[in-house]
Amino acid sequence: MAAPDKPPVIFKVLGLLALLMGGLLSFVTGSVALNGTGAVIPEGEGVIEGVVVADVSELVASPVGEPFVYGEIKVGPSGQQRNSSGVFWSTHEGEARLRVQTDVGEQSVTLPPAGQWSGLGQERRETSSLSSLPIVSQAQVDGRLRPPYAITAVVLRPGDHVVLKVEGDRATAVFRGSREELSEAQAQNEAHRWPIVGLLGVMALMSFVLAGAAFRYRPSEEA
Repeated sequence: MAAPDKPPVIFKVLGLLALLMGGLLSFVTGSVALNGTGAVIPEGEGVIEGVVVADVSELVASPVGEPFVYGEIKVGPSGQQRNSSGVFWSTHEGEARLRVQTDVGEQSVTLPPAGQWSGLGQERRETSSLSSLPIVSQAQVDGRLRPPYAITAVVLRPGDHVVLKVEGDRATAVFRGSREELSEAQAQNEAHRWPIVGLLGVMALMSFVLAGAAFRYRPSEEA
């Protein structure tokens, strides 16, 4: 009797992996279907909504757009550098203690780092030199990046709308934009939810089918 080319244990392992993958994909599919794809905009107690206010002396000159109050500036590879490792230089600038004009008066709150913010997107520009630009002229990127450089900014400026979830005098969630803008952006994201759910569902089903096939496999035997 000839030995089978592949021992059945391999297919059992593959079947188990496919079964686990199918279960994971099913969980993600259900989560996206029930909860959607975007972060929940906070409301109710402990929420501050308003407009950022600041004196001219508090503003920081930006390499991307107008001066800002607080935020993060990054330097990375431009879109032309397809083979770049993605190394970047970043810094937080400005005062994290933000003043917000609300319907009940001005309130002051300390923000978390910009990497934890949600809402409207970042600003971006490309440049062949950093030397004459505010903030990024101090970036140490020689030997890691080649021009042109991509500069991105996630910042808050006077007049920007914000929705903040706060505990005491510190923000635990920051949404850039008015509630109306954020709701519209979230609705657009939700419009793409069901195609994603469908794709994940098909992937989960295929994983279960493959798992079943692997568990049913029997090596052919030759006398």
